Amino acid sequence: MATLRTTRPRDSQRSRAYEWENSVFAGPAQLAPGQLRALLARVWKFAGLPAASCPELVLSRSYGTSKAFGAYKISLARWGRSRWVLLHEAAHCIVAARQIAPVEPHGPEWLSVYIRLLERFGQTGYTGLRTSAKSWGLRVASAEVAERQFLRRPSRKPKPPRAPALRALSKEVAGQ
Repeated sequence: MATLRTTRPRDSQRSRAYEWENSVFAGPAQLAPGQLRALLARVWKFAGLPAASCPELVLSRSYGTSKAFGAYKISLARWGRSRWVLLHEAAHCIVAARQIAPVEPHGPEWLSVYIRLLERFGQTGYTGLRTSAKSWGLRVASAEVAERQFLRRPSRKPKPPRAPALRALSKEVAGQ
């Protein structure tokens, strides 16, 4: 009897993505725990995800790795308490929360979401990140894919204008 084997998608551009990050971001400007939590809440809101599902942020005492655990937890090592590391891990959580089919952990969709978060929340106004990533041989999905598939923010529907007769009627009813 054949067994059904489930596999994760291959992470073919992981090492290149890390090398690219290290070339773009000079040194880790450490943020305080409260700043990290506030930034994560703003990122989650920007992605249009419910505040109640915002990942738990764990600040590790070790110098090991920083890691996202699905859509529910981010663990940051001591060295990784910077804006760009938090945005890296938050991009993993957003993709996990929104994915329909399995995607590469550092694949084109994730990288597009990560770049969009850097553009929005990276303090120094990063420019040319897509071009830079592509020059490193990284595959990057279009910005439209990031916006449409992973960063769906709730749309605010404008109220339809009231007809003059309806406005007069509502004033008449309110006056009674």
